Amino acid sequence: MPDEQGRVALWQHDTEITQSMAAKPDWHIVAKPSKVNLAESYWQQRSTLLLPHRMRLNTVRTLCVKLQTLVLGSLWTPCKITVPDYDQEDLEKSLSVYLNSSVGVLAMLGNRSNQVPSYPRLSIDDLRKLIVPDFATIGGDAIDKLAATYDKYANSVLLPLPRMNNCAVRRTLDVVVCDALGMDGETMDTIRLQLAAEPSVTGKRYS
Repeated sequence: MPDEQGRVALWQHDTEITQSMAAKPDWHIVAKPSKVNLAESYWQQRSTLLLPHRMRLNTVRTLCVKLQTLVLGSLWTPCKITVPDYDQEDLEKSLSVYLNSSVGVLAMLGNRSNQVPSYPRLSIDDLRKLIVPDFATIGGDAIDKLAATYDKYANSVLLPLPRMNNCAVRRTLDVVVCDALGMDGETMDTIRLQLAAEPSVTGKRYS
């Protein structure tokens, strides 16, 4: 139950619930009496953009979610992006589209710990080293198109990674990201196809 502060979080990563780029808080959080100062420190780091630091690759659907309110997470890490002269909201939308595209999935999985390949752990340092677009370089027009794509598909269901090659929404994100980054579409198609068949993603032998 909420206390008088009414603090909320996206605490779980339930892939039967969190299936799109847009997400909602699922938990009220209350600081333990002995951890009030630490809880306050964490609370100051909350964000409307979250990245997962634990996930099961055979069921996960989204690798970056955006919310309408500032939150923390248990299996999610708050993310903040700032580029001078560009709108913060549009940047968050653009990053969510990128990280849920096939090349964004590849960037995130490339930083995983392989102790348990199908259930990776991403540290804060791993997440800080994520390869993301230089938004200042790709410019306002590309950001506008990425943000508009988020607005259109924010609540659309993404299929789990093993089915990503058959996911119409993921394919649409791939086309927009290709255009924004000047990537070859055939390269993106190959990335999507190969990731969908990757043993750590499917939990099966490569075929």
